[in-house]
Amino acid sequence: MTHITTPPRGETAARTVARVFTGILWIAGSAYLVNHGLHQPTPNWVEIASIPFIWAAVIAAPIVAHQAWGARERTATALLMVAAIFGSAYTLSSTIARQSEGADELRTRAVEIARQRADINQRLAEARDNLAKYRGDQARECASGKGKRCDGITYTVQTWAAAIEGYERRIARLPAPQTPDAGDRRIAAFVALLPNVTSKIEKIEDDVRLVKPTLFGIFLEAAALAFAFYGFRPGSSGEGCAVSELPPAARATVVVASTTKAQAEAEVVRLRGVVPSQDDLADRWNVHKGTVSKWMRDFEARGLVRRQRAGHCMSVAAIRSVA
Repeated sequence: MTHITTPPRGETAARTVARVFTGILWIAGSAYLVNHGLHQPTPNWVEIASIPFIWAAVIAAPIVAHQAWGARERTATALLMVAAIFGSAYTLSSTIARQSEGADELRTRAVEIARQRADINQRLAEARDNLAKYRGDQARECASGKGKRCDGITYTVQTWAAAIEGYERRIARLPAPQTPDAGDRRIAAFVALLPNVTSKIEKIEDDVRLVKPTLFGIFLEAAALAFAFYGFRPGSSGEGCAVSELPPAARATVVVASTTKAQAEAEVVRLRGVVPSQDDLADRWNVHKGTVSKWMRDFEARGLVRRQRAGHCMSVAAIRSVA
């Protein structure tokens, strides 16, 4: 008789959360890449429309490849992994390009604003100097009532005063001074304080500016794949491994102490038929799952057992009994 084990409620909730975040990251990644495509001088609408499907394939390909590997479909596994690598390279390069372009845009805009501010300040300083000069002339020419040039100088003073007000309004309308590289400099200064760091802060800052645009893309790719692997891995739909109930005599052989490889071999072959999955055998023998997997590969190579993957579980069947 066979019964199905179900994962703990906490694990089911965690997988649900992983699936939700996979969807969120898929939407975020697709939107980011679509936005990047729309900002191109000549948007490629076919490429933009295909981005959500490409991003979904990038997430799904490694998961399907993992399942194909378990089913021993080596060709499918290889092709899926190639597709996953090239798809990741495409999406990652696009994300890095957009991050780099955004940083360059901020830096260019900051430089342009600083140039405009410096130019207006220079003109403002010249206007103030001229105003001060003409006010002096006005004071001398108009001191004794109304001189011959008093009206002309007074008009010139008003003109320069109006020019100064205009320059001040233009400066007030400019965005506040921006320092887009301030964060890079702080990170570089912190890295320079670490032990065994001998590079100059300027060199570290250049390295930080080079690496930083890649972090968002790498996080997006890695997080989406991690959540998807956990949330949509084979056998994660709520069903656990099918476990064959053992006869009373076999159940009586369960011990607390760790089982040796020789004891495990004798027990598996003695059970014949279908025996518990490798995960259950690890619990039964009080050894690590990796150890059980290694033993089973050896038993299978020697023709003692046959293994078959069912979802994320590996069932084991004895082929012949001990002589």
